[in-house]
Amino acid sequence: MIIAIFGIVCVGKTTIGKLIANELQYEFYDLDMEMKRFYNDTILNIQRGCFADEYDSKKAAVLKDVLSKCGKNSVIAMSPIYYTIKYKKMFKDHNVLSIVLRDSPENIALRLTETDDNDEHIERENIDMKEDIKAVKYFISRYKKAFERIELKYDINGKSAEDSAFEIIESIIKHLQHKASQPL
Repeated sequence: MIIAIFGIVCVGKTTIGKLIANELQYEFYDLDMEMKRFYNDTILNIQRGCFADEYDSKKAAVLKDVLSKCGKNSVIAMSPIYYTIKYKKMFKDHNVLSIVLRDSPENIALRLTETDDNDEHIERENIDMKEDIKAVKYFISRYKKAFERIELKYDINGKSAEDSAFEIIESIIKHLQHKASQPL
């Protein structure tokens, strides 16, 4: 099974995705890292060269490439996507199970990081938590409609990444058992 983990920036997609992949002995892919490899550029430069939904179209091309090369047992940490229609058919064709991670704006703001023009993490200075929380709330509202379409949702509620990963695995198992018990 291919598991796609969605959520806004710094919600924990990569960290939790890696833990799930490790526990299930699945391959792990990070769509942002795959974007950088595919286009041989930084995320910032790729974004700067795009208009409107063109960036999501570029993500779709990379996702298509990842789905063509990944094994049937994989976890993909998805960077935020607004125009999910570009992915719907690909996910259906590859039988991808999607999960969206959610957490409070305050918890996400505590995990925010900054990167330079080369996508290297830099130390944050003069952190304004009110501004960070405001920014996180904006991104939550921006992607709310797209993420509502995702069937499985997991609320981190400040839990550790390890606890979240195990609970997500349990919810996947329950979801698959429930689906299997439904009449055709």
